[in-house]
Amino acid sequence: MPELSIIMPVYNEAANIDGAIKSILNQSFSDFEFIIINDGSNDDTLNIISKYDDKRIALINNNKNIGKANFINIGLNLARGNFIGFMDGDDTCSPNRFELQMDFLLANDLDIVGCSINKIDENDKILFKQTNPIEHREIINYLKIKNIFIGPSFYLTDATILAKAEVFKSIKFPSEVRWAEYFEVYLHAKKKYQFGNINDYLYNYRTSGFTSNIISQIKATLIILKAIKKYEDDIILKLIGIIFSITRIISIPIIYITKKIIYKLI
Repeated sequence: MPELSIIMPVYNEAANIDGAIKSILNQSFSDFEFIIINDGSNDDTLNIISKYDDKRIALINNNKNIGKANFINIGLNLARGNFIGFMDGDDTCSPNRFELQMDFLLANDLDIVGCSINKIDENDKILFKQTNPIEHREIINYLKIKNIFIGPSFYLTDATILAKAEVFKSIKFPSEVRWAEYFEVYLHAKKKYQFGNINDYLYNYRTSGFTSNIISQIKATLIILKAIKKYEDDIILKLIGIIFSITRIISIPIIYITKKIIYKLI
């Protein structure tokens, strides 16, 4: 059995899927299975994936789009590794990502590990570097409060995580959620498992189009609002979460217009 199972759900990622696959197959940590789940893509994504002849790849194809969270759960049910890693089909990562994350997780007795990231555009240009907090308590504080101001799962960035497989035996991704899929999982997991971030920039996170990013952020914030109401026990934090989630929905277009102007000036 492989030590690590890497799960990558994809949907219409023909423009970037090649780079994502290569960055996984070229990892210095090689004892893994690579579960790629095609979620009903109607572009050339499936053909590109099918060209790879690597015994570590397990391709699951579905003709109907059922959403990222559902396919992540399918991947988790198929995973055989002692550890679970995630990847998005439009991103890339450093060749030593999983080796460093595995060493960090084991050395610090953690259950879930993320990393710092590079935010990149459609041409792989680094827009800015995002440094994430290292220790569990700081991550939880950001998870409970800072996410409300800045965005979903900002300080434990979604697809950067590596986790012990046991984490996902008791926690599944909410099947009805299509944005901010990881946030509810984090809120649930924080009560039992230890989080950490390695400070290296091991993941290149590609930003989406301007308009779609605004829409996705608004929908993701609504999901965060629902999750906070469901899982947050602290009444004050719950109230703060509700107030600032509503404020964030109103301010998102302004924030993204400002960012767009700044990026053009860089």
